[in-house]
This record gives sequence, structure tokens and C-alpha cells, in this order.
Amino acid sequence: ARLYGLTEAEARLLQALIVGKKLEVVAEECHVSMNTVRSHLKQVFRKTGTNRQPELVSLVLNSSAYLASHPIEVDPDGIYDD
Repeated sequence: ARLYGLTEAEARLLQALIVGKKLEVVAEECHVSMNTVRSHLKQVFRKTGTNRQPELVSLVLNSSAYLASHPIEVDPDGIYDD
């Protein structure tokens, strides 16, 4: 959120999009209108220089800030338990 200067509401929306929530669900969960959610989304697009939701999510998931806050555990033996 700090990297792009997002407000708390914009950051919550972005977090919801990252985990795959639909805009309608976000509006319902946050008790706001779809117009409010769309307005927040437009501001997030503007602040991040993106135009589409998949592009936005990809930008965040591939950012060094996101990767640093979500470290990947690696098995030292190179064997993964599924």
C-alpha cells in the first residue's frame, strides 16, 4: 500500500483481488456500493499504472515488496511433501 500510496480502502480491495474475490463480494463484505468499489479500483489502477485486474494482480504478486513479505519455504533436501 505504501509503495503505491494506496488508501486503507484501496489496499483492502487490492488484497481481496489478490485472493480472487469478485468486486461484488468485496462490496458486500465491506458494506459499500459497487460504485464505491469501482471508484477505489479506478484509483488503484491510476496509482499503479495498470488498466486491468489481471495486470494489477500480476504487478503486485511479482513485486519485490510482496515477495519479501511472503517468503517461500524451501526444503533443504529439495524434496517437497505434498
